[in-house]
Amino acid sequence: MRAIVALATAKDLEMRHLDVAQAFLNAGIDSEIYVAPADGDPEYSSKDFVYKLHRALYGLVQAPMLWAKTLREFLINQGFRVVGYEGATFKLEKDGMRLIIVTYVDDLQLVYHKRDEKLAEDVISAFRERFDITDEGNFSWHLGIHYTRDRDKRLTTASQQRYLETVLE
Repeated sequence: MRAIVALATAKDLEMRHLDVAQAFLNAGIDSEIYVAPADGDPEYSSKDFVYKLHRALYGLVQAPMLWAKTLREFLINQGFRVVGYEGATFKLEKDGMRLIIVTYVDDLQLVYHKRDEKLAEDVISAFRERFDITDEGNFSWHLGIHYTRDRDKRLTTASQQRYLETVLE
């Protein structure tokens, strides 16, 4: 992520943050998985009863992998290609426009030149058709780090002040 922030800062690119709501629930299951009813379920907890899952659930060991696969397939179907070896960065080039998406579970950072705003809006529309997303606007938070940009100076600072305040309490 730091490399992408540095690139966006140096080239004065737009950075936008999207959040996919309940991301793991968007992923299908690729095998038969059964779970026991939750403790306290008055109707089924005392009986020999299990639920067959049709979608990934939070807490399911396979859920992150299934979500990553679902997201990757969606992006590739939209024309993106994987950048690098880790599979978390994707690039789309279309009609002379370029967009980069960096993924971290359900957080998506879009990086693009201002002139490619239409491509970014088209991609966001495609996401909205497939997933429940929240457009968080300009990128400013990621994994507890607050990013502040000074575009005139081409400077981005990263701060963990909120985290430090919590630790020191």
